[in-house]
Amino acid sequence: MIETGKPADLATPLVSVVVTTYQHAAFIRQCLDGILMQQTNFDFEIILGEDESVDGTREICMKYAEKHPDKIRLFLRNRQDVIYIDGSATGRHNALQNIYTARGKYIAICEGDDYWTDKKKLQIQVDFLEEHPEYAVCFHRVFELRDDNKLELSNYNNNNDVTYTIKELALDNFIHTPSVVFRNHLFSQFPEWINSSPVLDYVLHMLNSRYGLIKYFGLPMACYRRHRGGLWSALEMEILLKKWIKVLDLLMTENFEKDVIQNLGNQRNHTAEKYLKILLKKQSDDFSVQLKFLAENNDYIKDKWLFEYYPKEIKKLNIQLDRFRKNWLYRVLKNTKRMLQIKKK
Repeated sequence: MIETGKPADLATPLVSVVVTTYQHAAFIRQCLDGILMQQTNFDFEIILGEDESVDGTREICMKYAEKHPDKIRLFLRNRQDVIYIDGSATGRHNALQNIYTARGKYIAICEGDDYWTDKKKLQIQVDFLEEHPEYAVCFHRVFELRDDNKLELSNYNNNNDVTYTIKELALDNFIHTPSVVFRNHLFSQFPEWINSSPVLDYVLHMLNSRYGLIKYFGLPMACYRRHRGGLWSALEMEILLKKWIKVLDLLMTENFEKDVIQNLGNQRNHTAEKYLKILLKKQSDDFSVQLKFLAENNDYIKDKWLFEYYPKEIKKLNIQLDRFRKNWLYRVLKNTKRMLQIKKK
């Protein structure tokens, strides 16, 4: 079901604010109020995609759309359209449809459990992009709110305004979702693998950043909520890192410039290291399987990581090498041990 025929459907907005929401009854009012309070000299629309929640989120969204027909375009999604990634239901269909529906020259994003804190946020970011066509994306510092209601500034970025490039973004995802505004229609379609990627926002930022610079504002103007119900906040680090490795693997199949691919590879290496260390600490039988998988076509993990950690930690696993005599892992462990013995002499 899609709301149509209202004033918001007939407007020509400069900015589309995309809100993807599901099971956010405790948060969605604050999210929408933070958007509606924006003071701008241009028109903006709110693309509100509700994914058939059962906690009252849908009813709240319908009331807001009825109260603000000039701003809100409400899209009531169906759970039958949900896209499953790695066996888990996601909001991918809802999010992509929201982006495809956006008519603005620019798109801003605020998930249903996040919120904006500065009335001039949109005006500041859009003014900058209007005046600097060489920039494709802009974002800003955020507050982080935790379950204990402790509000603190994110230490991910500092107070100074900075310009980044896609090369730096390829090393780490430093863009908080509720802070970003970007130019719409920079690319015609998402990669074929988008519905396999555990993450959408970083992929979106990487694809957009192909077409211009990235501006960072040190002024905090939004709040990113870290809570148990949040998708990424709730994931155990082991699962998060495994998913992130998959995202990076998919991005590295894209036709980015050579140095961008190299930086994505470096990020993958560091992520794989963190992941393997967690498996080591758990003394998991899964370690040897994952090590083989992560290192099979990766010299960094295969040579440097194993050489550094074999004597101290891998030995603790008491791996039964007889099981691996005919495979890659056995050969690597055996050669590593031999190299260490030669080094001692």
